[in-house]
Amino acid sequence: ISGHAGSLETEILSSPDAYSLDVAIEMPLPCSITHGQHSSAGHYSLVAFEGITHLVLWDLAVDVSNLALGKALARQLGISGGDYGLMFMAAARHTLTPWVRVAQTATEVWERSCGSGTAAVACALAHRDGHGVNSLTLSQPGGSLTASATLEDGKITSATLSGAIALVSYGYTIID
Repeated sequence: ISGHAGSLETEILSSPDAYSLDVAIEMPLPCSITHGQHSSAGHYSLVAFEGITHLVLWDLAVDVSNLALGKALARQLGISGGDYGLMFMAAARHTLTPWVRVAQTATEVWERSCGSGTAAVACALAHRDGHGVNSLTLSQPGGSLTASATLEDGKITSATLSGAIALVSYGYTIID
């Protein structure tokens, strides 16, 4: 997870072949979770982890004008100076489209999949709905990821991310 200083416990669940693994990773817990309503963006959740904050935009269409709207809302909420993600979450379809900004490299990119964003969605749902989320699978441009979040006394006490990882290529680069 971007900016996390510690180690993360990972478990290999299975090994379908020599080049892929199904894994589960214990994610860092959110530092804070808030929910709000914006006149144009609609319902949103703000999930802050150590090192990155995700703004979950519930059921806001993925397009250029809504990306600009999400960036403006991030500025308004005071998170645009650091690393942050805009998570376009289509709840009815369980589809997540992640966009992430990394301040240190001054990069902004539509990601194929976002692990911390997936965990942020599960944590936001658990916090908002008042009960844990078990095995929420989200379809993303790069494939599906599954997240779970445990809620006790109004606080997230565990968050887990699982999915497939695969070696898709390897090689050498020679630099003269």
